[in-house]
Amino acid sequence: MKKIEKLFYVLLCVCFVGSVGVSCSSSDESGVSEFTADDLTNVIKDYADKTVIPTYADMKGNASELHAAVATFKTSNKQEDLDKACEYWVKTRKSWESSEAFLFGPADTESLDPKLDSWPVNLTSLNEILADAKPISEIELNGDTGGFHALEYLLFRDGKNRKVADFSGDREIEYLEKVAENMKSNAALLHDQWVSTYKAEFLAFKQSTAIDLIIDGMAGIADEVGAIKIAGPYDTKNVLEVESWYSFNSLIDFTNNIYSIENAYLGGYDAETRGENLSGAVKAKNEALDQKVRNQITATIAAINAIKYPFRDQLDNTGEYADIEAAIKACDDLRAILEDEVKALFVY
Repeated sequence: MKKIEKLFYVLLCVCFVGSVGVSCSSSDESGVSEFTADDLTNVIKDYADKTVIPTYADMKGNASELHAAVATFKTSNKQEDLDKACEYWVKTRKSWESSEAFLFGPADTESLDPKLDSWPVNLTSLNEILADAKPISEIELNGDTGGFHALEYLLFRDGKNRKVADFSGDREIEYLEKVAENMKSNAALLHDQWVSTYKAEFLAFKQSTAIDLIIDGMAGIADEVGAIKIAGPYDTKNVLEVESWYSFNSLIDFTNNIYSIENAYLGGYDAETRGENLSGAVKAKNEALDQKVRNQITATIAAINAIKYPFRDQLDNTGEYADIEAAIKACDDLRAILEDEVKALFVY
């Protein structure tokens, strides 16, 4: 994710209270019904237990397998082990992109978002590191010479797994292993901090604050996918601005970002693990709006999937860009519904 300013943590600091048992109510001229704190307690709890933590648990496990595969490749120098590392990069990437609707908490306070997912890769600095003989520093492993996209650059070329023969020597493989190890540590920290510390803090927020965070997280990633991840390189025609272009994973990234919205709204990490959810709270107040949100999530995923593959190759086309423009609009429509209509239901 390209790091953008977020106001989430400011909200957390300002609105923190010591108990979830705070009575909240809502009534306005549009006829939004009143509710008490008990109405959303389980929604907020299940959001943490069934959406956020399982997503990060999957990422933690995948990042561990990714590092293990890279470490094995470092020893074996076999293509099958390199291919396994590529496979687990894709799996780890899925769980991370499926978390981008909730980049508050440790992802923000521990700077784990930029450590894991800064882009584009700083190729000048990265190539200098790879050409150097001095010990690799922790600073180099985080930010724009580390994380997902440094690994991606080292593992893939033109949408395909690299060949063993393409590696320039031991230094490149050493750096690959160090970045994978660092990602494993950061993914574990992200999960473990939610479990050990942040979940309790999140559940202790005033319910209005927790719901604002959930809605703002969804609206924020809808805006980022449309306005930055797609529209950014579409406007500049600069392939270097395309996220995950070495692996050709861009469109999968974008759809998984929208799935992160779906999971935050419907609950769970997938359709099998749904619990009490924001959708139910919206439906109780405005059934038509709940259906509108669901329909727009589906429409946005379909619009992104309609973009020709790979996304990086569409930037230089001289023909019509109707598919890209439709996806940008779908993302903005989803953002507006969440930001303007859903959030308005919970003003108190």
